[in-house]
Amino acid sequence: MNKFSFALNLGWRKCETNVRYNPKIK
Repeated sequence: MNKFSFALNLGWRKCETNVRYNPKIK
């Protein structure tokens, strides 16, 4: 996994967590 892919994955996980804890955000 390269650095760009890692950063992208990290950003996606953060977004996923936000959606999980804040259902208003879709």
